[in-house]
Amino acid sequence: MLVLKAMIYVTTPQGVLVFEEPESPHIGLQVPGGTIEQGEAPFLAARAFHSQVEST
Repeated sequence: MLVLKAMIYVTTPQGVLVFEEPESPHIGLQVPGGTIEQGEAPFLAARAFHSQVEST
């Protein structure tokens, strides 16, 4: 089964949104991403993430 993944680059005047996993510091900085649900358009997945980031 094919599983689609997406990475999203969120930019602001202050820079790019990145994060670290406290349980896996050896991985280093990461950008947000996730699995695209079956039948979901990649653009809509990115848009949903963007709306979640704006509300926090």
